[in-house]
Amino acid sequence: MVQHGLNPEILLKGGYGHKLHIWDLHKRRHLQKLDLGSEYQMALELRPAHNPTHAYGFLVALMI
Repeated sequence: MVQHGLNPEILLKGGYGHKLHIWDLHKRRHLQKLDLGSEYQMALELRPAHNPTHAYGFLVALMI
């Protein structure tokens, strides 16, 4: 869907999704789904904490 860049028609129809899925990678299981709301169209970047023992991160989302 984004191989050749964002398609404005898909973006404005909400076609890129607006949910963030949290996974336990060690156990390979889905933990939680966070709905970002309809005004946040897609997650652009996810940055974990610098210290790998901390359980937080930052999400950059495109907002229309």
